[in-house]
Amino acid sequence: MSGAILINFLNVNIYNFYTDEVMLDIIFIPIVITIYAIWNALNDPFFGTISDRTNTKLGRRFPYIFFGFVPLLAAFIALWFLPQPLTLTYQSVSVVTKNNLSLFWRDIVYDVWMHYSPFKMFAPFLNKAIQLSLFVYMLSFLLIFDTLYTIVFVSWSSLFPEKFKTDKQRNHAAAVRQTLNMLGSVVALVIPPLLIEYGNVDSYRTPIMILVGVALVGFLFSLYGIRDYKRKRDEENVEIEETVSNEKGSFRKSLSTILKNKNFVAFMVTFSLSQIAFLTLMAIVRYVNKWILLEDAQFETYFNGIAFGVGLLTFIIWVKISIKKGPKFVYIISGIIFSTALFPLIFAKQGWQWIVLIVMFFVGFAISGLLLVPDVLISEIIDKDRKDTGKRREGVFYGFYGFAIRISLVFQSYLISIILKATKYDPSAETQTKLAKTGIKVLLVGVPAFCFIGGILVMIFFYDLSRKRLEEKHGKKLSKFF
Repeated sequence: MSGAILINFLNVNIYNFYTDEVMLDIIFIPIVITIYAIWNALNDPFFGTISDRTNTKLGRRFPYIFFGFVPLLAAFIALWFLPQPLTLTYQSVSVVTKNNLSLFWRDIVYDVWMHYSPFKMFAPFLNKAIQLSLFVYMLSFLLIFDTLYTIVFVSWSSLFPEKFKTDKQRNHAAAVRQTLNMLGSVVALVIPPLLIEYGNVDSYRTPIMILVGVALVGFLFSLYGIRDYKRKRDEENVEIEETVSNEKGSFRKSLSTILKNKNFVAFMVTFSLSQIAFLTLMAIVRYVNKWILLEDAQFETYFNGIAFGVGLLTFIIWVKISIKKGPKFVYIISGIIFSTALFPLIFAKQGWQWIVLIVMFFVGFAISGLLLVPDVLISEIIDKDRKDTGKRREGVFYGFYGFAIRISLVFQSYLISIILKATKYDPSAETQTKLAKTGIKVLLVGVPAFCFIGGILVMIFFYDLSRKRLEEKHGKKLSKFF
């Protein structure tokens, strides 16, 4: 729940916050994304491997979770609590809140620099300096946050296949986990819009602190359950643990072996595409609400609340389907529902509020299926790898999975930046052009549809582990589709 609060709020708001609220020039976003992508290519598998090889009295995973979470919260706060001078751009000065410090910057410093000779000549240099400072600030704390998030949550995710062994356990545990994940998403996406005012940077501060407080409480409640098991294992586990702890210089070999795993590569490609679709939808909600439906920020609460509320209520349906038909089947069906449900929004316009909410009902149903299956799929991949190699490498697998998830954010951000730029989107305009609105709808409908078509095809033709497990369970051949 705590992880979902932090990462979902960041995924949905980070680029909109920096481009629309503090007015970072959108040309900097691809640079941020590129550096972020390169760093992600290194840190997720790297820290996953370190987690696998750690051996302390507190266990392999627990120390990273316990000692990393509070610094993670501090980095999260820093991303949104910018120093006051960094909001002093020509565009954003008119929306700075009315407190004493802001009034000083607006009425004294800014007016002097921007309107009175001879200082007026320095205004372009001041704006460029602020833009560069914003870029450096955003990039620095985004990388710090991502590094800490990787250290904490790759370690945490790696505990799942260790603690839950059977398909039934994993499906039910995944449902509970994703229910809490969904609750975290509700907290992150439904509550803040009630307190955020478009164009008011300081209005983000109260909801940010609420999110941090709830995340901290969730973390404290989780401490008992995320402890590593005590070292009382059967002979097989002892042998495997000794094999891993005694390996040296095998990082490259492990990566090579994992990347040759057809099912795992198919899994990563599929869920990278799914994440691009899901993240694009969440990020574009604000643009749809603000520029197409012409609603206040509070309507985002209903928009997101319907989707996640339905998702919370329908997990049990997908659990039963997954146990009977397998997680692969759940992914295919929920992906089809997700992408087709969005199609009517191609025609969305002002006054379509109720239609949008009905669409989000079906999207929410699909979301619960899509959130359920990754844990089950990656667990069966890890089981097969452990059976074939005799090695426990949960951290490496989850490290690569974390990389796939984070790289999805990178591609999603590129798509949003490129399409909005190409369609002449102007965050400072009072209304958007027809072309800009078309760009928003392409991101809302076209991108998810394309991603899910690709993901479903990859899952059907390249991932066969779920089918083999079902064949073993039922003692008969099943269609490759299943």
